[in-house]
Amino acid sequence: MFCRAGRLVIALCVIAVALAPNGRAQDFTGTHLSSTTLPYPAPPLTYEGSRVVVVAFRTSPEVLRALVPEPLVPNAAGELSAAIAHHHVVAPMPLSYYEAFLVIPVSHEGAAGQYIPVLYLDDAVAIIGGREIWGFSKFDAAIRIVEEGEEVHASVERGSVTLIDISLRPGDPLVPVPEMPNPPIFNVKLIPSVEKGAPPDVMQLTATTLGNRTVTDLRPGVGMLAFDSTPEDPLGGIPVLEIIRAACYQSGFTLDYGEVVYDYLAQGG
Repeated sequence: MFCRAGRLVIALCVIAVALAPNGRAQDFTGTHLSSTTLPYPAPPLTYEGSRVVVVAFRTSPEVLRALVPEPLVPNAAGELSAAIAHHHVVAPMPLSYYEAFLVIPVSHEGAAGQYIPVLYLDDAVAIIGGREIWGFSKFDAAIRIVEEGEEVHASVERGSVTLIDISLRPGDPLVPVPEMPNPPIFNVKLIPSVEKGAPPDVMQLTATTLGNRTVTDLRPGVGMLAFDSTPEDPLGGIPVLEIIRAACYQSGFTLDYGEVVYDYLAQGG
């Protein structure tokens, strides 16, 4: 028994010595076993042919103020949009996923922008990358966009609750497509501390502007929107007072690195 065990140890040592010079046993660079390898592609990300359904509506100014962090200033008109998209990343790697999000027109130091308080996605890679790099507040959900006759239906579901329900009857496409505004997107990037009771390690207001943005096949239409809630997702507390506009369109853009425009920790929280 000892001889067999001894021969096994010697054989394993020979294999280890043989592998070490070539790095086969130790070289984990570029794999998920490497402490420096990210589980998502690095920017820029190029999107093509993304399909978007969006409904803009008027809500309570008090609700907007509660959703928008300072130093951002929510728009005085009480405008808020709900959008559901089927995105297609073509570089640096192919990736398709569904995403839903709320968009609030805001201003920062007098300049126009848009703040996204929450996003829902059905793909883990897109969730992780978006949260870690830009600070997008992303969560998982079941999302769908379905065409039924002349109507487009889009929805977001978590558990058994339909959080966002959009119905759109699009009209004819606008020709030419009017120029669309492309203000910076603001996010609060928050990374908690590993120490109990300690302040976050990172708490920043970030800004990112989409590059090479194109909009095609823009079809305004008549839209309907409904929200519901779970304990973690109180979207039902956002009143839909008036539908302002609704549309569906195709879009392409580049999502690149952004900048930190305000550091909450440096300003004392």
